[in-house]
Amino acid sequence: MKVRDICTRQVVTMFDDGTVLDAARLMRAHHVGDVIVLRAPDESPIGIVTDRDIVVGAVALGVSDLASIFVRDLITRDLVTVNDDDDVFTAMEIMWPHGVRRIPVLGADGRLSGILTYDDLVHRISEQLADLTRTVKRQVEREKALRVGT
Repeated sequence: MKVRDICTRQVVTMFDDGTVLDAARLMRAHHVGDVIVLRAPDESPIGIVTDRDIVVGAVALGVSDLASIFVRDLITRDLVTVNDDDDVFTAMEIMWPHGVRRIPVLGADGRLSGILTYDDLVHRISEQLADLTRTVKRQVEREKALRVGT
């Protein structure tokens, strides 16, 4: 299964000259916990800011005016990405050691094409486990029916 098959395609983004308050408002408006930060003019992803980054990096430090901090000063700069044609298990192997719960997905052209989250992974894996469970259950029932008939 490829990353493109399960990632979220509608990604919330902003440019690096936006403020932390702008990022928080985007998260609230779109019901997400992260915003991918882009560099102008090529719109290439340069970082990600999460709700946790805002709390730990600004609010907990007593910053009261979130409009006074640029998001570029708060973002996680060592951006870890995956490609949309990567295998899902490869993506997990990249995410776990880096300790990231969300990872930007790049298309073949190197442009942002989505975001893969632990929620996406858990949802898809649980669907597959449910399918596997149903298959095993049908096989067991079929075997019982065959034994009753003999």
